[in-house]
Amino acid sequence: KQGQYLIEGGYDPSNIYIRQWNKGNVQGNEFGKVIKTLRGHTNSIRMLLSDREFSDHMFSCGDDNCIILWNLNTGQIVKQYNGHENAVRALCKVSKNVLVSAGNETCIKFWNIERGECIHTIDEAHGDWIRALLYSAVNQVLISTSHDNTVKLWELKIRGEVNEIESCTL
Repeated sequence: KQGQYLIEGGYDPSNIYIRQWNKGNVQGNEFGKVIKTLRGHTNSIRMLLSDREFSDHMFSCGDDNCIILWNLNTGQIVKQYNGHENAVRALCKVSKNVLVSAGNETCIKFWNIERGECIHTIDEAHGDWIRALLYSAVNQVLISTSHDNTVKLWELKIRGEVNEIESCTL
């Protein structure tokens, strides 16, 4: 369904809107009719992450310190991931069943997507809050950037079928 919908999350209210993409009006303020509203966050939404493997699902995170996995067909929450003490600003997937998150704290968290559990944490990954995460599957490297003006490359080893973090070294 690529190119048919625009998904947006924002500050006020803290809803996610799925719009039927209006390709003919890219200059105007109306980007398409809202066809579904996803409600679940209680504060500003910082990031939306879709995935080709699970095209009918999407992750969101925000200032309410949580991550939500959504079913885009039903608009319902599939799972909520709690464990951050501050806003979550960055998400990326490193395998089919491992999600990585970071935000207004200095740690990076790894989540088992299916179980909804934090399976690994890098405490003090940076000296200030973390702005962004990116994973290179080819190099098996997780890249993190921080408000402390650093970029770090983490060599990541994921243990086979169980999708557990074997090691994560700087």
